[in-house]
Parts: sequence; C-alpha cells; structure tokens
Amino acid sequence: MYVLKEKTIARTSNLISELATFYDEGYIQGEPKLLKSGKEATVYCCRTDSLIDADWVAAKIYRPLNSRCFKNDAVYREGRVITDSRARRAVQNSSRKGRGMAFGMWIGHEFETLSTLHSHGADVPRPISLASSAMLMEYFGDEWTPAPRLADIEIDAKEASDLYRQILRNVEIGLSCHLVHGDLSEYNILYWKGEARIIDYPQAVDTLRNRNAYDLLERDIQRVTAYFAAYGLNSADPYRISRSLWAKYGK
Repeated sequence: MYVLKEKTIARTSNLISELATFYDEGYIQGEPKLLKSGKEATVYCCRTDSLIDADWVAAKIYRPLNSRCFKNDAVYREGRVITDSRARRAVQNSSRKGRGMAFGMWIGHEFETLSTLHSHGADVPRPISLASSAMLMEYFGDEWTPAPRLADIEIDAKEASDLYRQILRNVEIGLSCHLVHGDLSEYNILYWKGEARIIDYPQAVDTLRNRNAYDLLERDIQRVTAYFAAYGLNSADPYRISRSLWAKYGK
C-alpha cells in the first residue's frame, strides 16, 4: 500500500510539474482530473483560477513525437516553414535537438491553428495558454461529465442532418483560412448540448503549401459522411462536396 501511494504521489507531482506554467500564470488551481489518455496526448480537466471566466478548462499534455500514431508525419509536415537554418538542419537530420524542436513545433502549430479557427468563428476549443509540452484550452462539458465523442454515443436521427451541416460549415471555415484538419472523424468531434465541437489539430495542413491538402480534405469529408450515413444521410456525396469546396477555397 505504501509503495502504491508513493507511485501515486510521484505521478501527481510529475503531472503538476508539466502544468507548472499554467499554475504560475494563475490560470488553474487544485489537482487535475484525467479526461482521456491516447497515443498522442493526455487530456485533463482543471479547475480555473480567477483569470478565466469559466469553472473548468482542459489541459492537453502531448506525448513525444516518437509516440505519435501517425504512420507518416511527413505528409502533414510538408510546407511548414522553419526560418532558422540551424533549426531546419537539426529537424531534417532528426538529431536529439532536432526532435525536441519538432516536438515543440507540433504543439505550437496546434495552438496557432486553433487561435486562427476560433477567431474566424469555428466550433473549436478556444486556446488559452501554451507551455513546453502542454496546451490549456476551453473545456466542453460540466463538472461531472466531459463532452463525449460522436464515436461513443448514439445521436438523435433528427439531429444528424444539422450536425452534418455544422461540421461541413467548419470544414469550410478552415478552408477559408487555408487549413485542412487532416484527420477528421467521429473520434475527434465532441457532442455537447446539441452541437458539435471539433478537436485535435496538430496535423492540420496549409492548403497553399501542402500538396497533400486536397487528398486529406477528401478523406476528412469521406469519413464524416460515412459516419452520418448510418443516420440516413446516404445521399451526401463526399467527393462532390470536396471538389466544390476546393474549387471555392483551394489553390
């Protein structure tokens, strides 16, 4: 029992250390509550301090790049500009320093992407603060229940059409900002109070710089359409939708 208690204390201490920036900035207080643990990140619910007009926020702690589940990160990295020549060489050579830089770039990229999308009215978490290996952002849910993923619930068939249109509207907002999610599916769309909230943007690509952008857009829309087909939306054509949106917002 004593050993188990010591391990628990150590885990809590490590967790609080990773979130130290947010404690120091006065954004959060108390002990975080685990929401979700995945291959790319672990998400916690944290009680806020007086600086934020909310009771709870979400803290996303990223795992190192070598733990990511994407089979080919190069597809998503294409077109990302590293202006510092030394940093660029380090990342290209996959040195220890380069891997650390690349890790920070993934985190910073998601923060910047969410900032852009949120400012343009997209239904995404509002990013609040950034640390070396973590991001603090808006939380969806209440004190007892976090917003579930679409993959984990059954929605009302009458809602399906509205939710599908909402998600496509968010895809369109992304394209207007020259951004494609790149890994969109029912597994990173939250459902809360009758509306969808899209999460997980570290792999988002730039439509102007990444030649894979259209293929990733088409895959995003195909996955989402396949999910909603189970609710009777069989007439939606993901390929036509992709071509139409790309013609309007693509290169």
